[in-house]
Amino acid sequence: MGGAGSVVLALDCPRGVEPKSGGHSARAGAYGGARSADADAGFVLVLHTVNPLDGNPRELYAEAAVGLGETLASGAMRGNPYRFVCDKECGTLRMLAFANFSQALRPAAAGGVSRETVDYSRIPLSCDAEARKELGARLARIGGRVEEAFDGPQDIEGAVVGKELYLVQARAQQGARIKYEV
Repeated sequence: MGGAGSVVLALDCPRGVEPKSGGHSARAGAYGGARSADADAGFVLVLHTVNPLDGNPRELYAEAAVGLGETLASGAMRGNPYRFVCDKECGTLRMLAFANFSQALRPAAAGGVSRETVDYSRIPLSCDAEARKELGARLARIGGRVEEAFDGPQDIEGAVVGKELYLVQARAQQGARIKYEV
């Protein structure tokens, strides 16, 4: 999810993202590195602003996992992430799969990481339809803003920390079949 010194951005604000020649930037300040954002994250996520399953430019495709990004990115842990699509125009979320990783990686108090068993009955994304609806609307809105700001489909990595949503990284979405039209 990025190295030390990576900029993490709070996006759910009126001017959370703005393009800058030579790279991506935002009005929000540095958060001290990606690991800091992951440390208290309820979950991490990867977003594609054009649905890679069918090329639908109206849909944002997302995968999410409880805990640190290593669970989602490495493929080393057995299980599946949450998978869902969000309609960027109306914000509705359609679940494709619920997560079933038995364990989540969390920061250990003494440094490093530890594994803890996930109780999905306590994870709002698993058991609260209203929480899923709210998240879908936020992701659709933010994904659309990032896509517009950088003039094309984006592959976005982020974390949810409490009610805050942080962008860790955004880059052009590879293999997207369309170019975003303003």
